[in-house]
Parts: sequence; C-alpha cells; structure tokens
Amino acid sequence: MGTKMDDVLDELVLEKGGLRLRTADIIFLLAVTAFAFLARFGLLSYVSGDYTSFLSEWFDTLKNAGGLAGIGLDIGDYTPPYLYILALLTYLPVGSLYSIKLVSCLFDFLLAVFAAKTVFCLSGSRAKSILAYTLVLFCPTVVLNGSAWAQCDAVFTFFLLLSFYSALKSRPWRVCLFFGIAFAFKLQAVFFAPLLLFLLLRGMLRVRHLLLIPLVYFISIIPAWIAGRGLFDLLTIYIGQAGQYRNLSKNAPNLWSFLASVQNSGLSLFAVMLAGAAAAFLLYLLWDKCRRVTPDALLSAALAFLLLIPFLLPHMHERYFFPADLFSILYAVNRPRRFIVPLLTVGASAAAYLPFLFGQQPVALTTAAVLMGAALLLVLADLLYPLFAPAKKGQASS
Repeated sequence: MGTKMDDVLDELVLEKGGLRLRTADIIFLLAVTAFAFLARFGLLSYVSGDYTSFLSEWFDTLKNAGGLAGIGLDIGDYTPPYLYILALLTYLPVGSLYSIKLVSCLFDFLLAVFAAKTVFCLSGSRAKSILAYTLVLFCPTVVLNGSAWAQCDAVFTFFLLLSFYSALKSRPWRVCLFFGIAFAFKLQAVFFAPLLLFLLLRGMLRVRHLLLIPLVYFISIIPAWIAGRGLFDLLTIYIGQAGQYRNLSKNAPNLWSFLASVQNSGLSLFAVMLAGAAAAFLLYLLWDKCRRVTPDALLSAALAFLLLIPFLLPHMHERYFFPADLFSILYAVNRPRRFIVPLLTVGASAAAYLPFLFGQQPVALTTAAVLMGAALLLVLADLLYPLFAPAKKGQASS
C-alpha cells in the first residue's frame, strides 16, 4: 500500500512528459518564492478577529487537553481534520498565531505548484505555468487569507485543485479521493460538486467512484469518534453550520449583498432553491449541448460553478469565493484574452476582505458584487456560446 501511494505522489509531482525547467527558470522561481515568503512574513504578526475569537481558543483547549488527546472534545464548528492539524501544532515550540498561519502558508505554496502543473497540462506552455505559479503566490486574497487572517481556505482548495487535475488526467478514483478530502475539511467544497456530476453524466466517473467521497469523510472522523466525540455529532457538523447565520449575506460580494442585513427565512429558502435550480440548469445545458469535453471546457465549467453557486446562495462569507479566485487565475493564464476575469473576481473578493481585516472599505460591497457578477457572466458566456453558436460550413456541431 505504501509503495502504491508513493507511486501516486511521484506521478503527481514528477510525471512523465511533465514540466521541465531550465536553470534560468529555476533561479526566477526561487526568487519569486523568496519574495512571496517575505510578503507573508510581514503579515504573520497580524492578529485577526477570527484568531482571537476562535482559533486561539481552540488551540489552547487542545493544548490543555494534551494535544491529540483532546481531539474527542466538542471544539468549535470545524470538522475533525483541521482540529487534528491544530492538535499536532500544539507540540511545536512555536506560538499558536505563527504555527497556524504557517500551515496555511505552506498550502499557499502547494497551491502555486499545482496551479503551474495544471496550466502546463492545459496549455503545454512552460511560460504560462511559471506565470500561474507567480500569480497564485501574489494573489491578494491568497496572501491575506492565510498570513493575515489565519484562515485555512488554501487547504481545502488545494485538494479541489488536485481533484480537477486528476479529472484532466482521467483518474476517476483520484478525482473523488481528493474531492472527499476537500469536503472533509470544508463544506464549501460542494461548490465544486456539480462538476463531478457532469463527469458522471458524461461517463467520465461512475457511481462507484462517487461512493469514495462519503467513505473518505467517514474515515476522517474516526479518530475523533474513537477519542470520545459522538458519532451523530460528527456526522451532522455541516448541518449545524448551515443554520448558523441569519443575514442574507455575511460580507460576501454576491447577489444578496444588496439585502445583506435582511433576516428572512422565506427569502433564504428562495435563495437556496434559486442557486440549486441555476446550478442544475447549467448542468443540464452542459450535458445536453456539450458533445466533446475538452480540458478548456472543464476549466470553464469548474470556474462557472465556483462563481455561480456562492453568488446566488444566501449566508455566504467573503472567503467563500477563494476557490473561484484561484481557478480564475488558471482560467486567465490559459486564456489570456480573459485576464479581466481574475481582476474582477479577485478584486471583488479583496474588497470584501478589507473591511473585516483592516477596517477600510474603499469599495462598497454592492459594487464588489457587481464586479463578481460581471466575472460570472463573462465565464458563462465563454462556456455556453460555443454550445449554441451555429456550426461553420463543413464543420460538425460541437
């Protein structure tokens, strides 16, 4: 089993025919990596509200309980995998603020590496791959999310990226394995789930592959269950999270930012149904009209779902567009004429970060929502226009 897992990791990192770097490329990447680390280093001492109110308390509780001995306690509203990481961090001779942030920063760099590999898989271009690596490391929301905010969105997004990369490589078991790990870390991984359903409808996944997703989640909670936490509680963590917030928008630059402070259960239900119907309709169009699933089409579809669902769902936080920020960079590097897409997406996300982190609001949340909506419309247009455009003479319909 160990040998097989080593083979998987080798193929992911050092695959045949993969990206080959020249000496000049390596020197440039080392410089970029050093600058990216220094950019984060300057923010590591920043204390965010989430760290003070939640993360530091969870860390201290685990440390007082003996680290891993405390994983069976009912701590916070995160799933056990992240609490396992916090428990392990309690053994380090480093303060909780720095150790928590350094884990997130580590995943920033892993994201950048696999962003480069994904772009190379899509384009075969070394220059584009290096550009993707650089842009991801210096993406404002990627930098701020971990090194300033102490959040861990880079962790689950990294596994979403591995799932997407595996889809490009036609590795169905890995698609579901990595999605399952992403889902075990954060509920927001479900924004990516319609892409898996599309792959299922096109025969690129089977039901047996999808069964791996709940299995991975169940395996992830076993240590906490053995340590004493209730199984029902562990299985229903996400149900509790779903009913935690009442405001239609929790600082997210989405459709409901125009009614952000409204608390209405009927309107919330309508918004959830609207998001579900929109995702289902897009999925139907792709299944009905998309005759050939190309890597570019997969990337467009992934980004469309990652933008569409949090844009229409209620009770979203500003950080929930983090996967869309990442995939928008891949999208633009692969399709340079659409470089406006990450400018809109990341710009809207960053504008929503600033009031919470630094008490500054240079752009109104509703304006940021308009920018995010424009990015969504552009991606949908790119995705759907080829499906409905009349075929050229002598050319089969795609």
